Amino acid sequence: MRIASMILPSKDNNGADLTDVHCALRAVLCDTFGGFTAIESQGGWKSDAGLLYLESGVTYMVASNDSEESRAKLESIALFYGHMADQLCVMVTHANGAVKFVNCVVTQPVARAAIAAFASV
Repeated sequence: MRIASMILPSKDNNGADLTDVHCALRAVLCDTFGGFTAIESQGGWKSDAGLLYLESGVTYMVASNDSEESRAKLESIALFYGHMADQLCVMVTHANGAVKFVNCVVTQPVARAAIAAFASV
């Protein structure tokens, strides 16, 4: 097993606290991967227009094997909780070291159905 991770901000883009989203995410990470380690983090990114965005967040690390199933689970979790946190995307790092920015803007009916299905589990 190796470490896989995802980062979720502490507040949404309007400044609203995301404590409830983080609590739910932690429960799902325990159910899916058997546990997690959470580390307070700071991150930043620059928009195409050159604006610098800085934000506080939490980096969640889980023990995971490098399988398509584990990658899909982590990306599904990132999509769902990124959407719940009103994020454009969420950065995940898979157990193989590959980094992916999971697009959390849900515009397609198939993606909306996937989020609805995930929420009902």
